[in-house]
Amino acid sequence: MLEDFAAIAGIELAVIGADTRLSTFKQDLRSNEVYYHLAKGFRA
Repeated sequence: MLEDFAAIAGIELAVIGADTRLSTFKQDLRSNEVYYHLAKGFRA
């Protein structure tokens, strides 16, 4: 339900599960932040 809400609202949802590793999770968040900043600049 939260994933659907995030998609409708246009926001990012970070899901932490039992198999989530902290270092990978942090890197994924940093990578996503870079992507979203760059994607804003490329839109017409």
